Amino acid sequence: MIVKLESDKKWTDYIGTKAADEYRKIRMEIPDDMLISLSVSTTNEDIKITDLSFKGLVNLDANGGNILIERLNVGDSVGLTAKNGDIKGSIVGTLDEFSVSCTIKKGECNLPLNKEGGEKSLTVDCNNGDTEVEFIKR
Repeated sequence: MIVKLESDKKWTDYIGTKAADEYRKIRMEIPDDMLISLSVSTTNEDIKITDLSFKGLVNLDANGGNILIERLNVGDSVGLTAKNGDIKGSIVGTLDEFSVSCTIKKGECNLPLNKEGGEKSLTVDCNNGDTEVEFIKR
């Protein structure tokens, strides 16, 4: 499934104020047995993922927003990219299960910058924000 905004408006239609916050959110409910992989990219908004399991990979990219994950469970890999925002939350599993690669600019990070040997991979790129990710039991 792909969600894409298309508009036939002219640039002059956008002069004025932003739409109210309640009209700028996309909320989706998807049955667990359909979740193979997920890729989300946003500008000036947060990405929040709670209690989801994926058989494949997850890529989350927030430019000007935060990435908030709670009990994210992945089969293959996780990619988290934030510019001018924080990355916070929890991933199901142990640090030993993941190879980790982190690039941090102008922020704090509680993860190792490089760690090899895991079956799964975690890639974190955070510019101008903090990263605090914990690993929790299944």
